[in-house]
Amino acid sequence: AAADGRGLEALFILRAAARHRGAAARWSGQVAFPGGHTEAGESDHDAVARECLEEVGLRLQDEGAYRFLGSVRERLPPPPPRGLAP
Repeated sequence: AAADGRGLEALFILRAAARHRGAAARWSGQVAFPGGHTEAGESDHDAVARECLEEVGLRLQDEGAYRFLGSVRERLPPPPPRGLAP
């Protein structure tokens, strides 16, 4: 909840600009939620907590640190126009 206890806060990050081409470059420079991947045997919630700690130093492991609102369907960015590098 927001500092005044009445609202909702969301955390976004700005992904670093990629210096190379490849799979990671497709997300380069985009606004996003902190994220990554799940480790073997890790739940989605545990992965979210780990990735937030790794990427922005935010501790979500404590009970009540966040409220799960739902999932976001994965969407891929459109490919760049032909002849243009990302």
